[in-house]
Parts: sequence; C-alpha cells; structure tokens
Amino acid sequence: MRKNISNSMARAAAVIISLSLLTACSSKESSNNNTTTSPTAAVTETENGQKTTGTEEATPAPTSDAGTVTSEPEVTTPAEDPAVTDSPESPILSKSDYTMINVEYKTKDLESTFDMSDITKIFFSDDNVTVSGKKEVRVTDIEGRQTVTITQKGKYLISGTCSNGQIIVNADKDKDVRLILNGLDLTCPDSAAIYERQCDKLLVTTVGGTENTLRGTKDFVYEDVEKKNPDACIFAKDDLVINGNGILNIKTESAEGIHSTDSVKLISGTINIDSGDRAIRGKEFVIIKAADININSAADAIRTTIDDEDVLGYIVIQGGNIKIETESEGIQATGNVQITGGNIDINADGKKANAIKSDKIVYIENATVIVNSEKDIKAVSGLIIDEGTVKVRGK
Repeated sequence: MRKNISNSMARAAAVIISLSLLTACSSKESSNNNTTTSPTAAVTETENGQKTTGTEEATPAPTSDAGTVTSEPEVTTPAEDPAVTDSPESPILSKSDYTMINVEYKTKDLESTFDMSDITKIFFSDDNVTVSGKKEVRVTDIEGRQTVTITQKGKYLISGTCSNGQIIVNADKDKDVRLILNGLDLTCPDSAAIYERQCDKLLVTTVGGTENTLRGTKDFVYEDVEKKNPDACIFAKDDLVINGNGILNIKTESAEGIHSTDSVKLISGTINIDSGDRAIRGKEFVIIKAADININSAADAIRTTIDDEDVLGYIVIQGGNIKIETESEGIQATGNVQITGGNIDINADGKKANAIKSDKIVYIENATVIVNSEKDIKAVSGLIIDEGTVKVRGK
C-alpha cells in the first residue's frame, strides 16, 4: 500500500520517514511518468554584470518563470496535530519556522541561442584542433594531447571528436566565458575534459538536437596534489552554469562528474552522469532549475561541502526530472535542502545511506519525491513537507 502525504498528515508521515518506521507508510501510485523539459528562451546577454555571492545575484532574469521562490502563507503548526511526534534527528517544523531561499538568475544564465557572427569556432580531432573566429585561442599538442586554452571572454562553439584532448579556460577573473557544445565527443583520460582555472563565470551550453559526451577513463593526475584537483570531468574554480536544449553525457572511471569549488547551477537540458566518484558537487551551493538529470554514481550523487557559513551549503531544486542511482548518499547538503518542484526518484544503496540528508532543514513543497534507502530522509534541524508527495519504498 502507498498513501499520499499532504499538509498535517505529511508531517506525520515525514516523522515516520525520519524514524524509518515504514510498516504504516505506503502511498498511492503517481500516474505522471512524463518527462518535462524546459527549453530556455533566447535572450540578450549582459556581459558586464557584476558578480555577487550568497543566495542572490544582481540582475534578475527577464522572464516570468525565472524561478524566484517566495514564502507561502503560514499553515497550521504540525505540533498542534496530536498525530505528530518529533524525531531527534528530524524534528517536524511548520512553514512559519522556515525562511525560503530566494533564487534569481542573470540573463546569461538562461541564454541558449546566440548570434553566430560573434562566435569563435573550435573543432577537435585526434590529429589537430582548428580554430576560426575573432578570439585568439592557444592550441598545443603535448605527447598527443590536443589542448585548447581560452584566455579571453566570449562565446566558443566547440565540436568534433578527440580521444585525448582538453579544454582549459584561463581568462581574466572578472570576465565570463561560454562554451557552446555542438556535437562534441571529448575524452581526457586522466584529467578534466573541461578545466576552468580562472574566469568570473563559466557557462556551458548544449545546442538543441545535439548529443555531447565528456569522458575520463583513468585515475586522474592532480595538478594541485594538496587540494586534489582537478578531480572531475567538468572542473571549475569559479561559478559554473550548465544550460541549453541538448544532451550532455559525462562518464568517469574513478573521478567526479561535475565539481565547482564555488557554485553550480543546472538550468536546462538533459544531463546524464555515470561517475566513479561523486556526480555533482558545489562548494557553496547547487541549484537545479528545470534540467532533466540522470545519475549513476559510486559516491554522493548531489553534494555541497562548505561548512563555515550560516547561509550557504544549500541545495535548491525548483523543477525538472531527477533520477539517482548511487552507492552512497543521494542528496546531501551542509545547508538546507529546498525542493519546490519537480520529480525526484532516489535509490541510495550505501550502507546506512540517506536518500536526502541536510545538516539543517529539508523543505519539500509541490514536488514528487520517491526515496529508497536504508535511512531515507534525515534533517538535523527540521523537516517540512507541504503540498508535496513523498513515497517511501524502503529496503
């Protein structure tokens, strides 16, 4: 048997989830198995927007669905319901106890179509790399590795197939660089296929109708041994945004899939990650707007790591379809986990693994969340489920 969890009953069932007393927790099948994609509208890029940090960015998106999350009216405090009891690990809270994380997007975060006259084209092959356009691009061939180094802001259309190649971004720290993947199949066996050393923001866009694949086939050789990086197929030292209407496949033998030592935003498109370590890691935060994400990972599927800030370390999911198969934790945050839309299916096989874990608060609203793990959902500071559906399959 399965039962939908909603309003005050949601909180009662949430406690059951956190305590893993699953004998009375079952739910009615959801019939909505359709995949929803959210193509991003073409907009004009603002090149000189200043970088901001924390929970907000300076320029809101010029579309009505930019994804700003606002507080809802207060609902009945779950403690007033005699059926609700608190778990030491996941005390039950009401919406009035929670401050919503407000997410805004810059114009360039949502942009996915461009004026081709102002784009530098890069074509990879096993033998060489050809470049055409206004921007200077440094190309090197060292022991058979075709390496492209981008040092100027701008947009770069990248395609071709290469079994030993790498893209390095090393631009001014206040400039943005956009890599537009247009049918790229790039393998960098022992390092990041895309390695951003410096810029203000790295944007990776997939062209609609194309399939793009990045691979790491061996153990990585760290450039910075002390910090063990780069350690992911896409590795960024600054803000990372991935969007578009195409497909991005990321495959690693022993490394992470996506890692930013700053922040990660996954806006749109289809992202498939098969990783021998963590799948997606952002230090300060991870935001998923409307992307369709499929993960198969040997370690945590989606993770934040900052542990010395009161307001960062959060994971926000606003929509999309997310399917996770992991040998460890599913979604794990040092800050809040805030889910306000989308369809999420997590199978976490790790011993004593949580499907969702927050060192602070887990907030679920207007989303369908299916979890299958030994520990299910753990929220150290509190758990809130409102107008959402949570289904526990249990082991």
